[in-house]
Amino acid sequence: MEEKIHRAHVLIVPYPSQGHINPTFQFAKRLASRGLKITLALTNFIYKSTKPSSPSGSVQIDTISDGYDDGDLSKAESIHAFFQNMEVPGSKTLAELITKFKSTSNPIDCVIYDAFLYWALDVAKGFGLFAAAFFTQTCAVNFIYYLVHHGLLKLPVPLTPVSIPGLPLLELQDMPSFIGVQGQYSAYFEMVLNQFSNADRADLLLVNTFYELESVVGNFAITKTFSQILSKQVADSMAKSCPVLTIPESKRQSVTTIVNSSHYTNPSASIGSTKSPRTIVVIVAFGKHGLFSQLNKWKNWREGLKKSSFLFSWVIRRHEGRQYKAPKGFVDEMAIKVLIVIGASR
Repeated sequence: MEEKIHRAHVLIVPYPSQGHINPTFQFAKRLASRGLKITLALTNFIYKSTKPSSPSGSVQIDTISDGYDDGDLSKAESIHAFFQNMEVPGSKTLAELITKFKSTSNPIDCVIYDAFLYWALDVAKGFGLFAAAFFTQTCAVNFIYYLVHHGLLKLPVPLTPVSIPGLPLLELQDMPSFIGVQGQYSAYFEMVLNQFSNADRADLLLVNTFYELESVVGNFAITKTFSQILSKQVADSMAKSCPVLTIPESKRQSVTTIVNSSHYTNPSASIGSTKSPRTIVVIVAFGKHGLFSQLNKWKNWREGLKKSSFLFSWVIRRHEGRQYKAPKGFVDEMAIKVLIVIGASR
């Protein structure tokens, strides 16, 4: 009798935000195209509010709890409270999910978790599983956070321009906003630094990079800095994982996202005439958690866009049923150069 071939089962745990779930889903589909069994663990609220499904069935969906099953971050007392309260129910329900699969013919072999959810590593290791941290943000940005976390880049930055290995000299305004303006979004800053709190115990680090643009800093981060917290064997494996996993032609589908949250629509939008020569288009977006009311320098960058020669698209989001609006007169003033998009999916 022919022996049944075992398909490794990978459990992927994304951070519960659209900008993290969708990139993770794309990665999950690529792993599935290589013959792996994939389960994506969404929070109960994300699952109930979006009712996601994988068109091909190649990625199975299951759920865990972040402690806010009837709402998202907006239901928390504060952003800091949301992050603090997520760990206990998240760890408990993630362990229960792994246990559930343990009694089936397809137990979990590996956990890939968003590095924002650093506590997922402890859960995976508690079951003796292979664990990989998935860094959703770009490699160059995470490298700067890494340097701050380990005290290799002191704050406040004493001198400018700032010299970061593998990057050109940077002014404060070129740095991540957490670095340039201390104290801004302190809860988020703590979260991005905590990505590296236990990364030395992960079996693998998966880095998101536009390699042609970040090859120098990417190679430096892999071979020099990250290798300080990883064994040489894991560092080599990480280096080999950097090229994008492409989906074989026979298994390709149209590009899909697993989450278009209830705060977003998915319009078909284009900017400029199809007869226009190829040009640069600037995308303006502040993310799901950006506070537009705090953008006190709006006039400065509006004037900058106005005086530039670039076309630009501004993504205006919806939040809690309320749609943020462009400043009065802005659309008429910039009509030839701007396309306003209401909650474009990523």
